[in-house]
Amino acid sequence: MVCLMGCLLMGSAGATDIDLPIVHLFGKNYYQYEVKKKETLFSLSRRFGVTQEELKQANPSLVDGLKNGQLLLVPINTATKAEQDLPVDNQRTIKPIQEISETPPTLAVTSEGIQYVKGNLPRITLLLPFDENATSALNERFIEFYEGFLIAVDSLKSRGLSFEVQALRVGSGTETLKSLIEDGALDQATYLIGGAGAAQIALLSDFAKRSYKTTILPFSSRIPEVATNNYLYQPLVSQEKMQERLAAYMSIRFAGSNYVLLKKAANQPTDETSLTYALKSRFDQRGAKYQEVVPDETLENLVTSLSNLYDNVIVPYDMNLNEATRFVTHLAAAAAKQPDKNIVLIGYPEWQAMSRRNQTLLHQLNTHLFTSFFADFQTEEVKSFQINYSHTFGKNLLNTFPKYGLMGYDLASYFIPQMVAEHTGTKVVQGPSLLQHTYGFRPESSGSGAYNQVFFFVQYAPDNRLEVKQLR
Repeated sequence: MVCLMGCLLMGSAGATDIDLPIVHLFGKNYYQYEVKKKETLFSLSRRFGVTQEELKQANPSLVDGLKNGQLLLVPINTATKAEQDLPVDNQRTIKPIQEISETPPTLAVTSEGIQYVKGNLPRITLLLPFDENATSALNERFIEFYEGFLIAVDSLKSRGLSFEVQALRVGSGTETLKSLIEDGALDQATYLIGGAGAAQIALLSDFAKRSYKTTILPFSSRIPEVATNNYLYQPLVSQEKMQERLAAYMSIRFAGSNYVLLKKAANQPTDETSLTYALKSRFDQRGAKYQEVVPDETLENLVTSLSNLYDNVIVPYDMNLNEATRFVTHLAAAAAKQPDKNIVLIGYPEWQAMSRRNQTLLHQLNTHLFTSFFADFQTEEVKSFQINYSHTFGKNLLNTFPKYGLMGYDLASYFIPQMVAEHTGTKVVQGPSLLQHTYGFRPESSGSGAYNQVFFFVQYAPDNRLEVKQLR
């Protein structure tokens, strides 16, 4: 299915027999309705005189079922005076939903507005892995990705860019994607974005090379196909690349410090892709001193053994979030008992998902995180996006890291101007500012695709500042 959902200009429904806000979308009108307890698709279809299939088509989030408090767009089948009187000039149309035909419709975005056309515009095609058999949480992430993408589309329209957006539901396997390729549904795409999982990525990589399609693979940081396919882009920096670069940077930034590399118990295998392993290898090559320590439960013995004369750079092994949260809590408590010890703690990307209380502890411990994605939610740009997203879609961003809405927004903001410039032979128009990512693409060898080389090193400073440095 071409999955283009929508939430737009609101008007009063007071002149109708149903007192609900009305949404105007591509010349059609919808009620905006909040689902109540015990309501079902059947009861809603009876109440509003529409079919269950019409409700599903207008609301792709129903792939995960009906939920209390969910905002729905309900098609209005009978024209009323209130609908006819809705203003059209200021409509902020973002998304509809249509069925794929042999020549699937696309969403054409121009400075004149957004409408269905088939033309000679550059087309960006999203391959969205919504799957009825997937967990609700997973589907919600990809829905949020698409919603963020379309907020950027709306902004790019105001910059005068003209292009087409096509969105296709491909599920989590390869069957639907294979059918779309065989049926020619991707043939008119200029750029492709999508591919979740190794099997889909392998299939898309083969198609990209065979059909000369620029293809962006946003959901994985380990894509072996990029090494041999110069039509592929990998936006997420691999953890191994970040750690290799970070080890070199840290040896300069924290020169003269007492390095303490934490390791797992003796019966646990060594992770040769970890930051501690990369640092250990570098120090061994240069004859530099460091300590390797298996941390005790309370970490009090660890803190007692630290230097009083030098900064102590503590590098834990890669932990899951629950383990990392316990570690930070214990380390902060132990460090508070020995304030004469200067600690610099190195953390991992997932630590951004810690609660606000534990992020306070990160500041106390002078923590530095390395990550391929980071959004400062105190900046006006990110705040504005959150407000716009909440207003447009009637919900807040999911509590995930990365934020999928910001990921979709950044990818559209970066790649659509590039696509339009390539298609028209003109200069790249500056898109909206990136909110969560920074991009610096280059191939690593002849014939390889383009890897993003830029990542963040974020300091949670003791004075509660966030200091963000970009490394490449």
